[in-house]
Amino acid sequence: MIRMKKFNCGFTLIEVMITVSILAIVSTLALTSKINIFHKKNEVSEIQQVLAVMSEARDQAIKIRRDVTFHFHPENQKTHSPTHFYFDSHDFRFKNISAIKFDMLGRVKYEPSLKCIEVTHVDDSNYKMKLEITPLGEFALVESNQGCFA
Repeated sequence: MIRMKKFNCGFTLIEVMITVSILAIVSTLALTSKINIFHKKNEVSEIQQVLAVMSEARDQAIKIRRDVTFHFHPENQKTHSPTHFYFDSHDFRFKNISAIKFDMLGRVKYEPSLKCIEVTHVDDSNYKMKLEITPLGEFALVESNQGCFA
């Protein structure tokens, strides 16, 4: 009697299905993480644009040696003039402030009472940042889930 040898080459259907499902779960998690990083970069980019326009307004005040106002929520006018700069954000709200005025030396004439501006995302009120402002006109962005303190 001749006995035939069985060769086990390959994977069973169950093994392939389990492997594919694990790969699908891992790739879904990775994609979700990548999308969150992309959104956060866009949000930080918009805040950096605000900082750039504020810096431009401060530089303009020093350059022309006159008071220059930076408006956070422009009403009708949206084009810059030599003494007025505007930034309208669709994704962020700046609490308790509508404008900052820089004097001819670049110092802040109107200092917010809390020395910082709370920045909140329109869609996610838990996402907060603080924009700290010094009397000398310097500002810095601080990521925080808490608002400004007295």
